[in-house]
Amino acid sequence: MVISEKARRLMRSLGTAEEVRKLMDQSRKDREAFFALKPKLVKEHPDQWAAFFQGEVVGFAASLDELLTLIDARGLPRAWVFTHFLNKKKVTLVL
Repeated sequence: MVISEKARRLMRSLGTAEEVRKLMDQSRKDREAFFALKPKLVKEHPDQWAAFFQGEVVGFAASLDELLTLIDARGLPRAWVFTHFLNKKKVTLVL
């Protein structure tokens, strides 16, 4: 398989395999912790976007664009910040 230079740069920017593994593990823990807090967060911040990183809520915003601006302003890596919309209405998906 031939890997493009763009793909090589992307892989180098992610870090070593061990660093990526740690970030992925932290990301999984963040999702689990977030969903444990979600009922409380929905009550406190209904219909807002929330950002969660390394075990803590790092911000709320009315729109995803605003939340991404906040994430960028804090110098957090967008790829590893868990974002979620706190919808106060339950949504049923039929797949």
